[in-house]
Amino acid sequence: MSSKIYIKRTSVSGRTPNTTNLNTGELALNMTDGVMFSSNGSSVFEIGANVTLFSANSVTINNEYSFPTHDGTAGQTLITNGSGGLSFANIVSVDTINDILARTATITSDITLQGNTTANNIVVVGESQLADVIVTGNTTANNLSVSGNTELDEVIITGNTAANNLVVEGDFTVSGNITYIDSTELNIGTNFINLNTQVNSVTNSPFDAGININRGALPNTSIYFDETDDSWKFTNNGTDYYKIITGLEDVLQSNAIAHSTIEANNITANTIDINVVNIGNNIINTSNSATTSTLTTAIIDSYPKQNYSSSQYLIEVTTGSGKQFSQINLIYDASDIYISEFGRISTNNELATFSANMNSTHVNLLATPQSTNLDIKIHRTTVTN
Repeated sequence: MSSKIYIKRTSVSGRTPNTTNLNTGELALNMTDGVMFSSNGSSVFEIGANVTLFSANSVTINNEYSFPTHDGTAGQTLITNGSGGLSFANIVSVDTINDILARTATITSDITLQGNTTANNIVVVGESQLADVIVTGNTTANNLSVSGNTELDEVIITGNTAANNLVVEGDFTVSGNITYIDSTELNIGTNFINLNTQVNSVTNSPFDAGININRGALPNTSIYFDETDDSWKFTNNGTDYYKIITGLEDVLQSNAIAHSTIEANNITANTIDINVVNIGNNIINTSNSATTSTLTTAIIDSYPKQNYSSSQYLIEVTTGSGKQFSQINLIYDASDIYISEFGRISTNNELATFSANMNSTHVNLLATPQSTNLDIKIHRTTVTN
């Protein structure tokens, strides 16, 4: 009668042998799980395949990868240490930009920095297109550099964020309706700033263009080019706009010399209407006119005595039937006035005679008409004290 051979066995589900209770070459059987084991002296391994149980002290594949012997917690993933050792670890929900750049030097998708993030360098180079570069939260981006033929639809930096340097090499295009720059100083290296660039070269600009200054609670000020008047204008109160003077004709049209002095080397104008002209520091030229309706002696010109020492007149008297022209010199001291008329000519009879007097404040030139309805034109040159 033949003998029965029994190998080591157990009926407890999940129980596995180890090198302490299973010698080299021995066999062991878990009858409940249907799994057979053997040992090579240093580790226990399963013989055959089993879809229900795979449990051992350690599992090695191709002598390259060592799997963990126990399951991880919910939500964990299997990672490698780079030397063949595998283990379970938590999933990192947000990478730092340095972690991303450590894995790849080129990023072609959207970049979003959110939360407590530190990015020493964000560099976008070459012919790349990024839909968005978004920096939010408590973020520090020490250098954000964009160079090459790069197009960014949006660069958004918000929240408690420090972007110490934003460097764009090459053309930089910003699309949208409003661009905000919140800084204490804006330095621009270019020589010219171009406005209204959306207007093509064959169309007259329909838009005024200029610079507005926000003054808070005070009225805003601005300087702009008015396309309607084809001139530069400015406002100090946001309501009244004044043309910027570019020539003498602008001065005269705007009455800007009513109480001012003009100094110029060369003056060119189509029409100049000036009542008083200062020549140098000592000569005052002025023009005046008078009309008489009676034969009564009347003052036709008067000026402050304390400002001047002498004067000379060119006087033309006209009426419907003739003209008279003469020159008068006038000088005075503290108590007396002296007058001399010469060079009188007339086309008909004498039209008027002239005299002078003074009071405590003024010197007066008087005319005594010889007929009514005289028109008198006066040009005075006065020497100042």
